[in-house]
Amino acid sequence: MAYTAGFSVNVGDPTKASDVTTLAANDDFLKAAVDAIMADSATPSSTLKAAVVLADGVTATTQSAGNNTTRVATTAFVKTAVDASSTDPGGSNTQIQYNNSGAFGASANLTFDGTNLTVAGELDAATLDISGDADIGGTLETDALTIDGTTLLANDSNDRITTATGSGTLNGEANLTFDGSTLQVAGALTVGVDDTGHDVQFFGASAGHYMLWDESADEMILRIGSTSTYAANTETGNLKLVNAGSDTDNQSVGIAFDVGAGNVGAIGKARIDAVHNGTGANSDLVFATQASGTVTERMRIDSSGNVMMDASGNFVASGFLNVENTANGQNLYVGARNTGFTQHVIRAFCYRTANSAYNFLDCQSDMAGSNDTEFKLRGDGEAYADGSWNNSGADYQEFFESSDGSALEVGKSVVMDGDKVRLYNASSDSTDNIVGVVRPKADNKNSAVVGNTAWNHWTDKYLTDDWGVYLREDVTVWEWDDVLATESDVVEAVAATYYEDGDDIPEGKEVGDVKTAEVVGVAVGDVVIKAGSCYERNELAKDSEWTPPAGATSSTQSVRKRNPDYDEERTYAPREERDEWNLIGLLGQVQIKANEPTRPTWIKMKQISDSVDLWLVR
Repeated sequence: MAYTAGFSVNVGDPTKASDVTTLAANDDFLKAAVDAIMADSATPSSTLKAAVVLADGVTATTQSAGNNTTRVATTAFVKTAVDASSTDPGGSNTQIQYNNSGAFGASANLTFDGTNLTVAGELDAATLDISGDADIGGTLETDALTIDGTTLLANDSNDRITTATGSGTLNGEANLTFDGSTLQVAGALTVGVDDTGHDVQFFGASAGHYMLWDESADEMILRIGSTSTYAANTETGNLKLVNAGSDTDNQSVGIAFDVGAGNVGAIGKARIDAVHNGTGANSDLVFATQASGTVTERMRIDSSGNVMMDASGNFVASGFLNVENTANGQNLYVGARNTGFTQHVIRAFCYRTANSAYNFLDCQSDMAGSNDTEFKLRGDGEAYADGSWNNSGADYQEFFESSDGSALEVGKSVVMDGDKVRLYNASSDSTDNIVGVVRPKADNKNSAVVGNTAWNHWTDKYLTDDWGVYLREDVTVWEWDDVLATESDVVEAVAATYYEDGDDIPEGKEVGDVKTAEVVGVAVGDVVIKAGSCYERNELAKDSEWTPPAGATSSTQSVRKRNPDYDEERTYAPREERDEWNLIGLLGQVQIKANEPTRPTWIKMKQISDSVDLWLVR
């Protein structure tokens, strides 16, 4: 709206020179102010209630209660009122103007680009309501901060760590605190998720001492010591205890057990230790228990795998299993408590064929002095005793085959029929020809010695000469140490998979059953064939293309010569289980049927019952 100077207006009394003079003096000032406030498009109105069109950059502010007038200001007008000598704003574009000692002031730290208000310095406000986004690059200090009417931080006690609530606010956790040195978790602590783990490490007060859950190896490591030599240790396990100190004899790492509480008596203790037994790569595993307040070693497995149990503490291996005791007590107690037991209580075996070079059992006395062998069960089946074999039975018996292939009646006298036996026939046999009496095969108390049993295999399994001496032959024996995998033996490990919901599950299978089997990995250096030995002929019988492991060495050994008629596939039945083989009493105290013919040299001892008598067969 353009204002024209020299308009007419009645103000007060026009006859008063003072009124007219004041209006005229402010005419030019008023024109400049109105031109700054009103836009050129504004037109005079007959009423003050008409809309007023403001010029660009003009701000209208409504004052406080009790002063509802509208004050309008422009930069040019304010500048004219403040300093008639200058009409220029302070600062650069978008910088907000402020009164700087009576002049326009501006700062790059306070700008408004028509959309965003930016305060680069400190903002001090009693209250601050932000409806949009706020980007604060410095420090925010506030007594209370709310978001959408909700307090941003709840439960803000000292040392509490905050967590997100899921609603745009934070909560101070009472069970999760940090005081600058100690992190405390009052509840459960979970690291990672199932099937996706992370390393977790706890350090001790000394360098190199720590506990580590190694996610990549799925093992727990408890390490003591700081030498770098441990880096070469590649042994793995679910729990690894490490003493990485210097190589010294008897250096150990282990597990200690305390049982009980002091208020009910002495605390029971025990230990399991791995002991370095020298400067080489050798270690023993030691087990110790407590008796009368003293923890004492009870058992040791040495670096060669020998197991030693010695109450005297003298752990010197003299065999793979050593059991020694200085106390007056049982050394070895073996029992089977199953009332339906059908296995071996003790079983000893040897891969070598029958041979007198080794023993299954060797019993010696006076070991601290001039030792004597009292019993020996030799590897070729021969048994020896320095004393007598004592027995509750009273007769000597042997198995004979009946001439007609039948089971003969117990208590009847028999005569020879070629290399077989038959019952005595009074019409054709003399009593002088009677050789013995048929004995019961059933469990009984009478038999002292039983011969010709062929109890373990076909009696002609091995060839003999006319005197029954075994014929022998030389066979090749192979022996080898552990065979380690090379590049060509490497197999990548593959975990087993299992049927899940949604799979095409075959009949007989269900969710959780194995879908594909695990493939055990093989790396270079793994033991693919353990140390061992074998007879070449046995391996070739199983696989005609068999070859010995790499590095194996051969030797020859004299063994019993096997009968070519022997059939390994046939099931053998001992003679005591076959009807045609009868047990014949030949010597000693023998029960005979009453009134049965007897040899003239025999002596009747007594009548046992109306049907059985006891005779001395001689």
